[in-house]
Amino acid sequence: MAVLDELPGLEVQIIVNKTPVKEYDDNEEEVVDKTVTRYIEAESEAEFEVRLKFQSMFNISAKHSVAAEVLLDGKYGNGVVLRKEKELSLRYTELYTIASATEVEAGKYFDRNFCFLKLDTG
Repeated sequence: MAVLDELPGLEVQIIVNKTPVKEYDDNEEEVVDKTVTRYIEAESEAEFEVRLKFQSMFNISAKHSVAAEVLLDGKYGNGVVLRKEKELSLRYTELYTIASATEVEAGKYFDRNFCFLKLDTG
């Protein structure tokens, strides 16, 4: 559950088979200001989701929104903008899930679920 100290009350999880996966720190990685990096064990070809979990303690100014982007291999996958006045009432724990990317093929739009590549461990 990646969390920034500057944003208490916000948790981000990777979900596989409806279950948050275990995260690992990389103590050798250079620390970048206002970022959190975690690693997981990926299941070959498994579908996954990114879950944003806002607890009631999450403090956001009434004039600000929250933008979240999912980058896959450094490329934009999908994102969401949650507006304080509509989506973030924060009277209780609220969950938002990003599970797919919208793609265009032959002029038609469709959603493709996020999934891990086939892993070659040999």
